[in-house]
Amino acid sequence: TTYPFSTLGGVPLEDISAGATQLLGGGLDDTASAVTPIGFDFLFDGVIHSQFSCNANGLCRLGDAQVTITFSNSLATVTAAPKIAPFWDDLCTGVDGGVRYMVVGEAPNRKLVVDFYNMKITRAGGCGGAVGNGSFQLWLHETTGIIQFVYGPIAATTADGGYSIGMQSGAATNFASVTSAGATVSYDTANNTQMDAIVGGTSYLFTPNAPLAPTGLAFSEVTALGMKLTWADNADNEAGYAVFRDDVLVASLAANSTEFVDS
Repeated sequence: TTYPFSTLGGVPLEDISAGATQLLGGGLDDTASAVTPIGFDFLFDGVIHSQFSCNANGLCRLGDAQVTITFSNSLATVTAAPKIAPFWDDLCTGVDGGVRYMVVGEAPNRKLVVDFYNMKITRAGGCGGAVGNGSFQLWLHETTGIIQFVYGPIAATTADGGYSIGMQSGAATNFASVTSAGATVSYDTANNTQMDAIVGGTSYLFTPNAPLAPTGLAFSEVTALGMKLTWADNADNEAGYAVFRDDVLVASLAANSTEFVDS
């Protein structure tokens, strides 16, 4: 629930056809991409991640462990955690499609776009030679930590048990599950059996509650070998504090921390 849910309409898919890097090619079933750099540090559920991977079933995983190839789309599990699922089902890439990514924008407001284009939804009847019939994207926003899903038109499904939309981290009970019919979210019940159509331009957003920034950063005990940093803790909902030196993470501290000795 620290990730409030909202919806938008009329949001176009980001065109990254020029300059994108391919993660998965066409005509693939139950295949996972290599672990790939996000392009910036992304904070998810209190943990900083710099890498991700995705599979041909519409599931992505953050961190240095490769995503699984599972098509059993159950959000309320620790499978492939921490996971983000823009459209998780028993899919495959169409022969004219694939999965690709690109970082757009300028720091500190960059955006990772993961493009599942011309996917075979669903894979009923097999994937061999199948032309894609649906596209969707995952956007990860730098600095704000917003997680956003964007959809081209997706027809109602009739097979494979239904799809899941949402994310999960840590314990199996720590998830957010979107129901596309009515555009609602549940943090208690996972909806893994959806078959409803999605209107093109639909976008779902999870915007984390940003803690109040620290103030009064001061430096003391400065020597040729180190220094002490102190600051005022103004937040009551932080997961912790991250200390960077020259854009390199040097420490992850507990919530309510107010000092760090660097050497």
